Amino acid sequence: MNHAVHAAREREYRPDVDGLRAVAILSVVLFHAGVPFLAGGFTGVDIFFVISGYLIGGHIHADLARGTFSYLKFYQRRAKRILPALYVVLAALLVTGYFLFAPFEFLKLSEYTMAATTSSSNILLWLKESYFNPQAESNPLLMTWSLGVEEQFYLLIPLLMVLLSRIRQQLVLPLIAVVIGVSFTLSWLQLGAYPTVVFYSLHTRAWELAAGVALAMLESKARQLPLHKPGVFTNLLSGVGVLFLLVSFFAIKATTPFPGPAALPSVLGSAMLVAAGGSWINRNVLSLPPVVFIGRISYSWYLWHWPLFALLRIMGGDVFPLRWGLCALLASFGLAVLSYYFIERPFRASKRAPVPLLMSYGAVSAALLAVCILIYKSNGIERRSPVLASIDKITLDLDSDPCNVDEDSVTPNLSSFCAGEPANQNKVAVWGDSHASAMASTLRIRAREQGYFLQEFAKKRCPPLLGASRNVSLYPQHIQQCIAYNNFVLQRLIADPTTKIVVLEASWSVSFNPLENSDQLVPDEGQVLTSPSQGRSNQVLENSLRKTLMALRDADKQVIVLGDVPFFEVNPIWRFRTGQNAARLRLFEILRGFSGAADPGKGTVRDNTPEGRQARQILMRTALSVPGVAFWDPRRQMCVSDDSCFYREGDLSYFIDDNHVTPLGAVKALEGWSLPQVQ
Repeated sequence: MNHAVHAAREREYRPDVDGLRAVAILSVVLFHAGVPFLAGGFTGVDIFFVISGYLIGGHIHADLARGTFSYLKFYQRRAKRILPALYVVLAALLVTGYFLFAPFEFLKLSEYTMAATTSSSNILLWLKESYFNPQAESNPLLMTWSLGVEEQFYLLIPLLMVLLSRIRQQLVLPLIAVVIGVSFTLSWLQLGAYPTVVFYSLHTRAWELAAGVALAMLESKARQLPLHKPGVFTNLLSGVGVLFLLVSFFAIKATTPFPGPAALPSVLGSAMLVAAGGSWINRNVLSLPPVVFIGRISYSWYLWHWPLFALLRIMGGDVFPLRWGLCALLASFGLAVLSYYFIERPFRASKRAPVPLLMSYGAVSAALLAVCILIYKSNGIERRSPVLASIDKITLDLDSDPCNVDEDSVTPNLSSFCAGEPANQNKVAVWGDSHASAMASTLRIRAREQGYFLQEFAKKRCPPLLGASRNVSLYPQHIQQCIAYNNFVLQRLIADPTTKIVVLEASWSVSFNPLENSDQLVPDEGQVLTSPSQGRSNQVLENSLRKTLMALRDADKQVIVLGDVPFFEVNPIWRFRTGQNAARLRLFEILRGFSGAADPGKGTVRDNTPEGRQARQILMRTALSVPGVAFWDPRRQMCVSDDSCFYREGDLSYFIDDNHVTPLGAVKALEGWSLPQVQ
């Protein structure tokens, strides 16, 4: 039997592959539900990628060998497989969002719905937020990033395979090998500098899908398939594959740089299990009927589980106890079963010709996009809640601050708006992290009123400390980038004699919160502290702050240190949104009764811990110990006690989240304070 005939023979259904899908979906949903021991459950997506490449790449290769490949039929199959269930989930979310979401939340939902409809969710997400960022947990369409990667892959790989097969069939497999090598190398090399891009991008994920394609092609070239028959080697191969998957599930963590080399266990383990079709594990475990059934509904379960989890977080104010996760897991399983029988199977059985079928799906996509554009253009249909719309506008303005540069930047924004012009006399600079950015609009007004031009040098998660930085686990190079950024800012401030005053502001105590271990304050050598609340971490803050203050004072700058604003237990904006929506408030009360979650009316803070108080004392003591340095504590204006602080004034909010102030909040924080007069 020649290779072409062997590849062209009908691919037999393999229940064990559906069983492997079950392993993938269970790892993902249990991880998202908050099961504590499954730290690497998110790697189940990598299993899906390998299976997808194996099945779909195998079909493409077989059709090419048979000479029957058709782009129309290929995309017809993809549309029938992917779109019906996805459309239903997107429509259900839009309806839910209309009744329960604030304008800004609804606007964001429309934005991500448009991305999901156009298979570009992964691109939007790497522009917007990390998969492991706590804010991402409230994005109901976060899970669609993997669909974007897959569909982009299947736009390109058929073109390449068809082109090379027409030139020379033997070139296709080497091409796939090149794709694997280049993609994996890019994933590895770019992981440190661009972790979010690497996580979401096609060019750094393609090797996982291509590994499945290569496996299917290698199978087709074998005259016999000994690995699909029982044997010692087959059992050994599947056993090693299981061990690799266990490593990925239990040894990989959300803080592990990923994918890159850390994705090898899940990709290799999946490939080994797919290859070892005749093993005891494949025949007697993965092929069990209940396991196979879970694999068959895995796509619908993947689509439904995350929106339910995200909605619970949105309704519950980011409170998400394990019992909620398990209940949502069961509910999404029920929805997946219904979706499989009443949506997936009927639509996949459709006999409509490719052109009319693809046109009908295109029309539905266009309708979804039109609805989303209307929502987006109306700012989330803001007439539903004008009060919330005004608060949301402030949030949008602060999120788009051009002077607050991203984590991977090593220089500030030096535009005239942020850094001023040489002709500007008597400048005042605010230097810090996103907390400095939140204060900047009010400081800019104060500066203008007193005859100054305000310079804003802000970088996310980067306090204005020389020789130290916050360790951001998702950005391995952040420590060195933050230190380089601060050195650049200091030299610019020293070199500019017209900069008379420097205001330092940051989220000073976040590194000392026991709940914020991923944001530890570390010294220049980048050694991560295992106990950020201990004396050594205190010493890092004191030494680096003193070094910064002395450098500025030696350059004849007047220095003002602004202390921490309160960190709230429950997001104040969530309180507003819940209080303004009767249905949402009622739903929260039901959820609160089930879990004992926090009351939405309380203004309790979460930074009144021994560690937080100690950090604030170190900050004030160090600032006042340097001659000529002033210190201002915003909490004196915003709190009635150590445990209770103001988060609003009537229907106006002081905060855009649990720790960043609005312009009104900045006015409150700086009440009674003014810039000094420069002689």
